[in-house]
Amino acid sequence: MNWYTLLDDLRSPVTTIPRGDFVEVHRNEMFSSMGNGFTFELESLLFYALARTTAYFTGTSGIVSVYGDDIICPSPMYEDLVWVLKYFGFEANAEKSFATGPFRESCGGHYWNGFDITPFYVRKPVTHLLDAIHLANSLRAWAARGSCHTVLDPEVEDIWYWLKSFIPRHLWGGSDTSNKSQLVSPDLSTHRLVEETKRRSTGLGGFLLWLNATQGRKGNAEGLTTSSRSVSSQKYRLRPFLNPTVTQLPQVFPREI
Repeated sequence: MNWYTLLDDLRSPVTTIPRGDFVEVHRNEMFSSMGNGFTFELESLLFYALARTTAYFTGTSGIVSVYGDDIICPSPMYEDLVWVLKYFGFEANAEKSFATGPFRESCGGHYWNGFDITPFYVRKPVTHLLDAIHLANSLRAWAARGSCHTVLDPEVEDIWYWLKSFIPRHLWGGSDTSNKSQLVSPDLSTHRLVEETKRRSTGLGGFLLWLNATQGRKGNAEGLTTSSRSVSSQKYRLRPFLNPTVTQLPQVFPREI
């Protein structure tokens, strides 16, 4: 009861909607909206309690995991859990719920017989060099899934080499597929792209932050700088490596062997 009282004091019971010269007060038919800081934790707790209770009364053994509104449970209790959720006012998304067949999805991850087949996404047209590097590196990372210890999936080898042809040779030789500054390949690594940044003053707010952060400081050794911040310029420049080397990769395409 104490927890309910505390959370009820912190929630938003109504939403005000401006309507010209007056304000409409709409009473929310939910305990906690997405604007509340404890919504994620509360729904995780509620769904976990319902799922564990359903497993107990149906005699279903196995692991139950809940992350927000994402529930993972043993398949035999799926129908019972959907009924329980509906009884308590919740509706399971049938299009994103999987209890039969080899495919499963959870928190954006896609799995086939337990194997991660999550795709990477091309969310916008490839119009810049950084886009091409990012796409090629993402494709290489995707080709590493399910391959043997040393060889990448040859099914995507041709398209990866096609993307490579659009990227200048001096930007070949990276090793981190999550980085857009270099194409990941077993080539001589000579240059990479570096984003240019500008320093801007934080003004009065930075000064007040400095006063607050250093009020208990006992000596000059505890330095703190808040007078400026780095701002992206959306521009990149080439930076050479002082001692260029050929990148050694654990997995390569057949043509690179």
